[in-house]
Formats: sequence, structure tokens, C-alpha cells
Amino acid sequence: MSACGGEAQDPAGQVRALIGAAETAAEQRDYSTLEAMLADGYTDEQGYDRRGISRLLRLTLMRNRTLHVLSVVRDLHVVDPETVRATVLVAVAARPLDAVEQLLDLRAELLHFDVRFVNVDGSRWQVDQAAWRPARAAEFL
Repeated sequence: MSACGGEAQDPAGQVRALIGAAETAAEQRDYSTLEAMLADGYTDEQGYDRRGISRLLRLTLMRNRTLHVLSVVRDLHVVDPETVRATVLVAVAARPLDAVEQLLDLRAELLHFDVRFVNVDGSRWQVDQAAWRPARAAEFL
């Protein structure tokens, strides 16, 4: 999945675009697009590799007829031109999420992700490492 909005976009902008594209793909239940965002060497603290996390993604999409996603980038750091680290808070609900303030009224699943993105070919960013845990609503505010 290419995350670019023009040749002049910097790594931070490209990764922000990829995060937005992931949110859209999740809401559209577009497994192929989400899977393409994972690097071949993907690993995470829960012990998943690319194949394992792909299965978890597929299962999540199959279990949920409707997904509404709200993502908030809390921190984004360009380590070097080929590596970006980001902290992303994600809320997932069965009803539309248009604003962070709605989290208090909806039963949304709240997740805190620490993600490393790598530039795989000069124009395409993918996730190669991630750690996640449940988040608290206060983290979104």
C-alpha cells in the first residue's frame, strides 16, 4: 500500500497517511489492504509474526459485521528516513465514532499501539513491529 500524497511529502506525512488508510480499510473490512501494510518480517511483543497477525486481522474482520474506527496519533517520531515510530490510540465500535468525546457514551474497544514503520522500497511504508495493550478513555482526551 503506497502512502503518499505527492513526491514532496515527508516520512511523517506518509506514515500519517498510512494510518488513515488503515482506519479506512478496517471500516471497509478490506483485509487485503490491511495485510499489505504488514512487512514480511513483522513481529510483535505478543509473539505474532506476519502470518499470525494476518490471521488475527482476518478473524477480527469476520467477527464484526460493522466496524467504526477512530484513530488518534499521540506521538510520531522520524528515527531516520527509513524508520518512523508512532504511538496510535484506536477506538473500535459497532456505531460511528466521529469524535473522541463519544468514547464515554459508546462501548468501544480502546487500544494503545506502539508501532514501528519501515520504508520498504523508497515509497512504500509498512508495519514491521508493534506492541499493543488496552487503552483507557482518558488517554484519548
